[in-house]
This record gives sequence, C-alpha cells and structure tokens, in this order.
Amino acid sequence: MGKEKIPKDANTYIVMIFNILCKDFPTPQMVNPSEIGDDRAYCIDVLDWLETEGYIRYKMEYANGTKVASISSLGLEALNSKPKALKGKSIWDAITKVKDIKELIKTASELAPLVYIAFNSLRQLK
Repeated sequence: MGKEKIPKDANTYIVMIFNILCKDFPTPQMVNPSEIGDDRAYCIDVLDWLETEGYIRYKMEYANGTKVASISSLGLEALNSKPKALKGKSIWDAITKVKDIKELIKTASELAPLVYIAFNSLRQLK
C-alpha cells in the first residue's frame, strides 16, 4: 500500500482492509498484512477477527499471513450502511472513492468510529 504511517487501530485497519476487498467485488482479493501497516501480526489478528465475526470469508491462507478473502453478506450490509455523519453516503462509497494512500489514511481515521458503529449495530442484530 505504501510507506505512510498507519495508526495501529483496529477500526483503521478494517477500513484499509475493506478498501482492498471492495476492488472488483465480489472477486476475492489478496490481502497482504505487511502492506497494510507496520504491525503485520496485529493486521493478521484484525483479519482473523473479521473472518470469525462473519464480515469476510477466506478463500485461501498463506503461511506468511497473506489471505485471499472476499466480503461476506454481513460485511456488505455494514459497508452499505449510511451513518448520519456521511450525509447520505454509504461507508462503501467513502472507502472506494479515495485516490491515494494519504487520502485513504485520512478517510480511514475519519471513518473508523462509523465502521465501529455499523459493525456493532449489526452484531447486536445477530
């Protein structure tokens, strides 16, 4: 993804991961934790949490932690939610409209609380 400093925050990592997975949806995408942030192990933990909670599905896993994954229906539901703060836009729209890594990091830090709210509200409905 780049050399920019990614804050070690689960919600920010989630936004970064979903930015990758939204590309060519529903085709599974390769997610390399080493390319997302400085803490590869932490990124793997976030990926595993997303998979355990049902927001993504793994198609394949490599020994180095790289995953081939896709967004599940639950993940798609969360991404299609439209928090008031986005003024009618969905989280999906906000994540996929970024042009470069710096903008994605800024978007991720702004979206992180909204992603948390969307995921938390869906988990309560389960």
